[in-house]
Amino acid sequence: MIAEWEKHSVERYAVMQRDILRHAAAMLKPGGTLVYSTCTFSPEENEAQIAALLADDPKLEIVPVTHAYGWSPGRPEWVGMAAAGQDGIDADKLAGLAGTVRLWPHRTEGEGHYVAVLRRRPEPDADGQGEAGERIAGREESGRDEAGREERIGRRSGRRAERNGGNSGYEAARPYAGFKNVGKTDKFSRRDGALYGRLRKDSTDGGRNGLASDPIACWMAFARGHLRGAERWEGRLVHYGSRVYLQPDGLPGLDGLKVVRAGWYLGDAARGRFEPSQALAMGLKAEEAVRTVAFDSSGTDIVRYLKGETIHLGADRAGSGGNGYALVLADGHPVGWGKIADGMLKNALPAGWRMI
Repeated sequence: MIAEWEKHSVERYAVMQRDILRHAAAMLKPGGTLVYSTCTFSPEENEAQIAALLADDPKLEIVPVTHAYGWSPGRPEWVGMAAAGQDGIDADKLAGLAGTVRLWPHRTEGEGHYVAVLRRRPEPDADGQGEAGERIAGREESGRDEAGREERIGRRSGRRAERNGGNSGYEAARPYAGFKNVGKTDKFSRRDGALYGRLRKDSTDGGRNGLASDPIACWMAFARGHLRGAERWEGRLVHYGSRVYLQPDGLPGLDGLKVVRAGWYLGDAARGRFEPSQALAMGLKAEEAVRTVAFDSSGTDIVRYLKGETIHLGADRAGSGGNGYALVLADGHPVGWGKIADGMLKNALPAGWRMI
């Protein structure tokens, strides 16, 4: 940090912060909340930013934060009289900056931070009664039925598909209610039942032999060959493209929404076989994996694994589970996947998780 510090760093960052704040505030709906947080002490990046934003947008107001846990109030006096005059912010608004928070490293744990909570005032109705947010919500509850909502979503999906040459951009999730329902005539087609039978004959291939065309089937093949008790997991299996997720029961439909993770990300079936995710490894217990490789957290092998290296296990340490994915453990806790092949542990730890 000392090496990166420049003479004009405060001014340069303050310009960036003000631009970010201005755009973020513009997206707030009436009654919406904005939290602004920094890890700097300079007033130019803290109280002065909030003062300038309040001057630019009179409909914003500070939500005072209770100063507990060793927190200290903001310092409106550090903004200076220029903000109260030239920038158009009045003295009352300036005094409200005391309702923001400063975290000093000599009073609480951490390196020091600043936090301000802002809210956009609700808009009144045309007759001056109530709030616009409540009026809109009431209208939605009384005037919108589920069929109309689905019709609107369908129209939007259709327009998106036209723009993308027939592809909506989001492949519809194909739900499976769990292993026990696969192949039942009241739930799935005969094709699903036949496919399930093939998987039972060779459940350790991880999705080879063309099964990757059905990501859910690939997951089931992987689970039967590598996991214990996965058929009893609660929730529903869905896939978006080649990615397979486990969603909690009762989750509303996500059609038309772009989300970062549509549930517990189990893995990907894009390359002809199922590749389990790091998220799956970190959510498992040691006894839930058919194959495990245990390392001591103080040993050299775990360091080699965390650096992404291949490790020679030998017959004894490879165990009797045969070749396939193994859950790598450090002192009994999962750290990622490896793939056992002829006494070697091929590293499957994602690059972003590796020790540099």
